[in-house]
Amino acid sequence: MNLNIETKNDTADQKETGLNFGQSLMSLSEREIYDIVNLNVIIQLISLYGIISNIITIAVFCKQGFHTTVNISLTGLAVSDLSSLLVTQWYIVCFNPYFVNSGIPMLPAEVQHLTAGVPHLCFSRITGWITTYITAERCLSIYAPLQVKLIITPRKSAVIISFIYVITIMTLAPEYLTLYIGWKFEMGRNITLLGLIHTAGTSDINGLSFLLYAFHMLVAFSAVVTLTSTLVIKLKQNTKWRQSLSNAVESSHISTRDKKSVTMAIVIATVMILLFTPSVFITVTSFIVPDFNIDGRFSNLFLVVWSFGLMFEVINSSLCLVLYYVMSSKFRKTFHHLFPVCRCLENRFGTCQTNKIH
Repeated sequence: MNLNIETKNDTADQKETGLNFGQSLMSLSEREIYDIVNLNVIIQLISLYGIISNIITIAVFCKQGFHTTVNISLTGLAVSDLSSLLVTQWYIVCFNPYFVNSGIPMLPAEVQHLTAGVPHLCFSRITGWITTYITAERCLSIYAPLQVKLIITPRKSAVIISFIYVITIMTLAPEYLTLYIGWKFEMGRNITLLGLIHTAGTSDINGLSFLLYAFHMLVAFSAVVTLTSTLVIKLKQNTKWRQSLSNAVESSHISTRDKKSVTMAIVIATVMILLFTPSVFITVTSFIVPDFNIDGRFSNLFLVVWSFGLMFEVINSSLCLVLYYVMSSKFRKTFHHLFPVCRCLENRFGTCQTNKIH
């Protein structure tokens, strides 16, 4: 009998020691400082800019029309980025100390899981798969330049983008079937609050959504890296071969056309690879270190590290307008048509002339 008591006490002591070790790496007060700086200042400002830039980007592509596969793909990407940034705003609010301590009858950290956290992960997957599709399409244009317009039409491209959205959203089913938001009694505070409630059988598929998210992220990330590398190598080979042709003028023209058709895809994919690497690293670490998660011993450290991963993802979702404006003369011309004041500011040292699009 005494042996059992001592064993239980030893187990409790081990758990307490583990929690103390986790707290020594990152305390709650230290985490709250990072929450304020990273979430409520840096990410907040970047995501607000990203929301505006994605709305403008979508408006520009709508003005141009959806007669090309490129416009359809990039519009689908912008919609995903915009949606991700919108739910990120709510995520930021839920971790704002002033909102958490405002006396509102809810547990923001729990409510955000289904209303912000999971949707953000969903749109991150969609962004990854659409980027994969864009790079795959550009690879096809290099390997089969004469057949690409027959293989991938605007209609087929729209179907593929829609398919990516539908399938990715369907993978969220385990999370929403086993969890829901409802009123729960908090014994420590002796009050009923709106929080996260687990349905029967949750333990049977616990973590399945996270596994699906990790699978989607790693596969899409690996595919983008592979396709981008293939795209760069093949483009260099084609450029050297065409420059060796006897007709130097035509060769140069073809090479320039190819570069313009794939450069934007390479840049978009490269930016995603660089800015999604921290999130991939965090995901892999969560598998290797069991307590490195939101409920484990290192929960505070996990949330701080994840805030940096979120920051890079937000940057990735906010760069579209700058990239397209700099790299596409057609996009720039349409942008100036929609916002002539920007053209005037750009030519502030000369005569303000607005490009007209017929």
